[in-house]
Amino acid sequence: MRFLQRKSLGLLAVARLCLLCAVIGLLWSCDLNKTNSSRTEGATQLINGIKSYTTLREFMELHPQVKVESGSDGHPGDKWRPKYEIKQVTLLDYRHLEHLGKLTVTFFNDRLMSTTFYPHDVDRYLSELRKRGIEFKTDLAAFSVHTLIRVGTDYQGNRYVDWEDKGLAEEMGKWIKNNA
Repeated sequence: MRFLQRKSLGLLAVARLCLLCAVIGLLWSCDLNKTNSSRTEGATQLINGIKSYTTLREFMELHPQVKVESGSDGHPGDKWRPKYEIKQVTLLDYRHLEHLGKLTVTFFNDRLMSTTFYPHDVDRYLSELRKRGIEFKTDLAAFSVHTLIRVGTDYQGNRYVDWEDKGLAEEMGKWIKNNA
């Protein structure tokens, strides 16, 4: 009788161990840091009707005059970290609200995340934005629930106005915080 009790306890322990190993194996094979690359219903309007979540290919088809910046930043993704890729393209003679300048478009994991406009006359351009109801508090303005507009100066001293998808920027920030 004791022999049967010990044998059943041993089988129960083996079954629990097998279950535990299966759960650990399942968690190991899952990519728990996966980024949400499928949100398109939340695409938001950035500068001049350009929409976030547009792929690089789609953008290049709409703007064949685009110049692709050399190089990109990122991580190809692996078992422990999801993909992280930043690419930029530039439109040199871009016009918005009758202001000419350079537009740099940034893609995070092949989703359009932000547009950075360098107008030739930043003060006149900002005045035009204010006339159209875009009011800046400090150097920020909320254009919509998903769009943030910033005024800034780059490392070369050039002033710009940046239109950014808040959700994609937050996703990129989380990737950096969790994986860098």
